[in-house]
Amino acid sequence: MRPTLYGGPLLILLWQTAPMSIQQDPSGRIDISLGYGAGQYEVRRYSCAGDYLGADPHPFRSVTAHADVRPSRDIRLSGFAGTYSHAGQVGTMYGFVGAAESRYVGFGMGAAFGYAEDAVPSLYLRFGNIDRAHFRTDIASPNAAFPITGDLRIGIGFNQGVQPGPRGIVGVSTPNLGADGTIGLGPFLELTFPAYDQFGLSLHGVYRPSREYTDWALGIAGHYFFPIHR
Repeated sequence: MRPTLYGGPLLILLWQTAPMSIQQDPSGRIDISLGYGAGQYEVRRYSCAGDYLGADPHPFRSVTAHADVRPSRDIRLSGFAGTYSHAGQVGTMYGFVGAAESRYVGFGMGAAFGYAEDAVPSLYLRFGNIDRAHFRTDIASPNAAFPITGDLRIGIGFNQGVQPGPRGIVGVSTPNLGADGTIGLGPFLELTFPAYDQFGLSLHGVYRPSREYTDWALGIAGHYFFPIHR
């Protein structure tokens, strides 16, 4: 037999025995982040008779540490703790949510403390494929730049599961519970994207029309991701 006839079987043998790197899909994920936010909201002044007297802009700042733990694809535990300053006051805030996440439906409950006078219930609801575009709404839900993007949020999310890659939420939201005097709904945006290796960056923003002063807020957060493989 000529030497060239051994080429085919030899290549097949080498292919079968050569080490291969297989990329396994994660079964869970831990996301640790630290965020900073700043903005302002309008507070209006009224007389005892209810007549409008004017408005004042109230700037605020916040620093938030956030953890999003997904031990499996169908369980999510999220929590945050941070500080805020507004109207000459400085305070602390913290909260948590536990959620059940199937592929097409998600539901969660928890509580937020500190940034309003009383404890605020945290709620989360999703319909649609968690790894693709889906409808979601949440109230006082922990995020990397809480509470920049508002309290009640309604919008479209994408890639909110354990898969790597960019993810985000866009929609409308109501003002934070401490922001008295603002009007109606305004658009918000929350985007997270990979930066380097297991590091990521998220951007948060909101705008709302008001009577005299613009209500706005911007936030940025750095993330570190720990994929969980089983």
